[in-house]
Amino acid sequence: MSPMRSGLAMLLMTFGLAAGMVSLAAAQTTAPAPALPLSAARAAAVGPVIDYAQVLDATKPLRAKLARYAGACRRLPVGDTFITAYRALCRTEGDAYTAGLVLPTCRSADRCRARLTRYAADLGLQMNASRRFNRVLKTTVTDPDCRRALRLRQAVLLTAARLQRQAAAVVKLIGGDPRKLGAAVGKFYAIDRSALLDHRGRLDTFRAACQ
Repeated sequence: MSPMRSGLAMLLMTFGLAAGMVSLAAAQTTAPAPALPLSAARAAAVGPVIDYAQVLDATKPLRAKLARYAGACRRLPVGDTFITAYRALCRTEGDAYTAGLVLPTCRSADRCRARLTRYAADLGLQMNASRRFNRVLKTTVTDPDCRRALRLRQAVLLTAARLQRQAAAVVKLIGGDPRKLGAAVGKFYAIDRSALLDHRGRLDTFRAACQ
């Protein structure tokens, strides 16, 4: 091979290798990023609300923290199916929680009846919103771990249903036999509420599985 041809071959090989490396680098930089368990927009929307919801575990919540949670929930945008369903969930959950807070301070039969009736109704709305949110998760969150972390557990729904039924039972006994009323109130407060008081756990699983 002549020196000219030899030099040309070396140039072609050098440029060919360089072009191949550039193409490889371009392919590496343009490769699609792995899909997030939950889209960044959805995580940014509901993440703060899930964090603020820890106030719902308190027996004596600070008003400022409760207002922060309620405000963040109300400000969630509507339009996106997932966020809209979560907005309904957090609003009804907050309403049921605040309705339950004022139950021990009623001072008359009529006031206690009205508050218990409102509490039972709010629990019903919370359960409906929880079931709706769980259904929406099936079509909007494809990652199984994230979907499982966000899903409202059956224990939450069962606890809310027990409280709703017993609140209604107390309402029926108001103004009647004091002993039966006292027993019904005792059963109401004996219901295990731990499933409703796990917002810290919900936050931890959300962060581990969805972010």
